Amino acid sequence: MIHADLHIHTLATAWDENFEFNIEQLKRHISNCELNAIAVTNHNVFDRSQFDSIRDELADTCFVLPGIEVSALKTHVLVIDDPDNLSRHEASCKQVETKLAGNTEASLTLEEFEDCFPHLDECIVVPHYQKDPCITQESISLLGSRITALETSSTNKAIRLAKQGELSYQAVSFTDYRFGSDNDFEKSSQYHPGSVYLATDSSSFGAIRHGLKTGVRYAKDGSTNLEFSPGLTLVQGVNLLLGKRSTGKSFSLDRIQSVCDDKDVYYIKQGELVEKGTEDTFYQELNRRFSRIRRDYLSKWDDLLLKAKANGTKADRLSSIKDYLKSLKSYAETSSKQDCYSSCVLYTSEDMTTPNQKDTCGLINAVVTLLKSEDNADLIESTIGRERLIALLKSLVRRAKHERIEQEQVRLTNKIVHAARQKLKISAVDEYPQPILEKVFEEELFFRKASSLLDRCWKPKKIADDNFSAYSKYAIVANRRKFTSANEIKSALGKTSTSLAQITKKEAADYLDTLLSIPEDVDLSQGLFSVEVGMIDSKGAKLSGGQRTECVFLGKLHEAYGSSIVLIDEPESSFDNPFLSKSIASKIRDLASNAAVVVATHNQVLGFDLNPEKVFITKYDEVTKQYLMLCGSPHDKALRNGSQEIKTAESMLEILEAGVLSYENRKDYYSELGK
Repeated sequence: MIHADLHIHTLATAWDENFEFNIEQLKRHISNCELNAIAVTNHNVFDRSQFDSIRDELADTCFVLPGIEVSALKTHVLVIDDPDNLSRHEASCKQVETKLAGNTEASLTLEEFEDCFPHLDECIVVPHYQKDPCITQESISLLGSRITALETSSTNKAIRLAKQGELSYQAVSFTDYRFGSDNDFEKSSQYHPGSVYLATDSSSFGAIRHGLKTGVRYAKDGSTNLEFSPGLTLVQGVNLLLGKRSTGKSFSLDRIQSVCDDKDVYYIKQGELVEKGTEDTFYQELNRRFSRIRRDYLSKWDDLLLKAKANGTKADRLSSIKDYLKSLKSYAETSSKQDCYSSCVLYTSEDMTTPNQKDTCGLINAVVTLLKSEDNADLIESTIGRERLIALLKSLVRRAKHERIEQEQVRLTNKIVHAARQKLKISAVDEYPQPILEKVFEEELFFRKASSLLDRCWKPKKIADDNFSAYSKYAIVANRRKFTSANEIKSALGKTSTSLAQITKKEAADYLDTLLSIPEDVDLSQGLFSVEVGMIDSKGAKLSGGQRTECVFLGKLHEAYGSSIVLIDEPESSFDNPFLSKSIASKIRDLASNAAVVVATHNQVLGFDLNPEKVFITKYDEVTKQYLMLCGSPHDKALRNGSQEIKTAESMLEILEAGVLSYENRKDYYSELGK
């Protein structure tokens, strides 16, 4: 197999960040990644002179192909040609430059693209796929068989697409790196993620093109395990990462993260657990994570508040009563001035009541649900019968139509009556006011019941308890309580200019009335009372600092479910061994049943209780100034990396048990205890 990175940048263009090409960086990249082939693919530009210089410099090291990254079909497409066709490639790239004229927003049409590259079917053609800007399915169809492979944004994504087996093309991932943009390249990444192995032993254009079509591999061993450095792959299960201080454990975790999409990897970093275990941060994070408890509980008030808002405040209800009584008094005072107009029945008649269609519509929906049921179709047929249900549905629909006609008739009648009344206003008698007292009293009764309910909700109460199901010996609880200050209420409501001074001293009715008077469009339910999420231990006590840190870790392990890669950096710095052994090891093993979990540690409890499938040991080479990594099964006699190897048992004892002598001393002590 050959190892290839076919998307690299060596020239700053209008489509790139500014950088100055560094050939030494590129050489180190080729060496560290053990690359056999690269392609120079600058944005919409091909510099023949620079390409020749790079190819000459790397002549004894790597096969260099001429390419270009073209803005076409509203995506980016890599077009790579045979080095034997340099002149035609250069001419095609000149046409691209001319057509785009430095316009970073422009994109070639298919016709323009084909005009620039009439020999496209002889090239390597790799559009962006699941990588911004992503090619559309329509453009994939237009390019058809001329596509060689599809470039994704990460190796892990390419592996996932390959496993799904739904693409007609091979999925690949390249570095897309600008060599010269990082002055500290060696330190930041000895292995820049993004390359593929091709099932061919020939570093020729034809062999590479054929390999991209049919022989893409993602690891040196030919597996679909995630390779994060040449020859080093993760397995599904527990991958134990061991090493002394400053030997590259965190560096290695960062390297693994770099070959994955953010959504695929969950990273629990060293020190993060203690930081998020501080009291304020812990409870803020807890309330954010379980905000649904608060949201779900308060949402039960939404309909009540909507109706209360529509009914208006106490002042609104009093005002409507005053207006009604004023109109009624005026009508009474002018009733002695009866004339032919005021004698009309229309002048004193009340509006007709609109028929309610709700019951019929509900029955229609119920019958439709029965007819659509597949799971209970046999039972429905044997007890009621489908034909009878259909007959009932037809009858209900006819009734619904009749009721709808009735509703429309009533609406039009009331409209005509109102219009007539307007004409009759020339009468000396005032118009008879529509009665409102019954409606106002109903609204007042509703408001009083809502206020009474709010008063009950102000009493402290535990409203949620997960009974130690998610966090082992800790339980998530949610408690409600009355707000203690106006600022607390304003913070819960969000932005409002309404003064809420002294609101917490008001009775429930006046409190609710004050909220309803807020003119801004805010979520009023948030201002009713506080819902706080907390945690308690098995004794029902509030958590200590150490317990909070344990909860942070348990919560993160819970959140990690569903991620394909989970990285955990030295969790033992925050916990004691019993907790690691009893609570953590089993959860990590459970998590590893569906993910590649990497645990960086030098703790003997985690090292052995996790029963890892694979062990990595990191070292720092003082001569080469590079991090080294050796790997293998914990049951192998030796861990290896190429020609280098170290003894597995001795190396693990050195890190986990502080060496063989220390282990032997403890062994004697424990033997004495057992006597």
